Amino acid sequence: MIEMLRPNGEDFSEGRYYPKRREVVSSGGFDVEYSAAVDRQALYSDIISYLGEYRFGLGRFDYPLQFVQDGLGARIIDPRSGESMRAKTKRAIWDKRANGKSSVREEADDEGMGSLTNSMSTTGTGDSLWWGSLPGRVEDDFGTYAFIYIGQVVRTVQTREGVKKDIMMSAIRVENPSLDAFNEAYVTLTGQNLNAATPEDFLRSPVIVKGTTKNLLEREIRTNFIVNGGEDEKEWFDNAIADLSPAIEDFMYLVKYGTREEKLDAFHTLEKHADQLRKLKERGIVNDLEFGARLVELQARYKDVELETRTGSCPLVSKSGNVFETTYDALNKALFGKSWDGTYDEEGPCRLCGKDVPCGPCKVCESCTEEDNAKHRLAA
Repeated sequence: MIEMLRPNGEDFSEGRYYPKRREVVSSGGFDVEYSAAVDRQALYSDIISYLGEYRFGLGRFDYPLQFVQDGLGARIIDPRSGESMRAKTKRAIWDKRANGKSSVREEADDEGMGSLTNSMSTTGTGDSLWWGSLPGRVEDDFGTYAFIYIGQVVRTVQTREGVKKDIMMSAIRVENPSLDAFNEAYVTLTGQNLNAATPEDFLRSPVIVKGTTKNLLEREIRTNFIVNGGEDEKEWFDNAIADLSPAIEDFMYLVKYGTREEKLDAFHTLEKHADQLRKLKERGIVNDLEFGARLVELQARYKDVELETRTGSCPLVSKSGNVFETTYDALNKALFGKSWDGTYDEEGPCRLCGKDVPCGPCKVCESCTEEDNAKHRLAA
């Protein structure tokens, strides 16, 4: 039975999940499902996270979390949206089960998040955490990289209701990791053998590290694993996002009333520009940023440019092993009007192969998606 949670009005009682009400508006001859649950800050965070991971291939991505303990109990939340992280993991479990798919990995995510929440109650300012997240099987369409999450409690505040602890997190992207390397890292940190036999064993076992800073943890990771990007990566990424910011704002304005086709075209334009910025950086050109191109300008520029992967942002189901951005909920709702779990249940034909077979929300069939993802993995 799924534990009862009511994050932001959502009900998981007795294994049931009731999503928020959505309204359907008509635009340009298309019915567009607009979700009032798409929080603007959550959407912006999803866009930045997606571009950072899938288009820029960042070696490190920073974000905040907050531990809260009050009359409602203990929980870890995303301070940008206020949503409980357990709500995300519970929802991911239910989405898998509702579609008859295995939820083993999602259950491990949830168990680990519960363990971390319990452990955070005894931490103090300066304490750190380490959480290894290996990807699943390649044949299940996971990528070849993993994440190691590191964090540090940077502030503890006593409130009338209880206590709040601000946690500064970093997701470190590790290339071509192995189970043995993760086991060795766990021993180094804890002095204990986890003897993990599957990636899910690590997901269930986050570690609180006392007496060690987040910076030292990152240095240890970079010494023992292959990590993209150096110390200057964050500055470059911040500049790249500043370059994209006006177009991102235009896209977010379009989200509310645009058709699915208009929104996808706009988001694919953001992806194409991000690809171009990444290529410039790879060539050593790090200052050729315009800071201000609007979406319409970029759409005209990239009209005849193909995405590096034909399916682009379809589907937007994270298969990277990223615990904290498992489904890109806000971005999926913005593009498709709903969270998407990877089910191909829309009528064809496929816009790539032309076959009249079931498709995903971008009118791309499962076969074409898998073929494209395989090419992307090989290219990486």
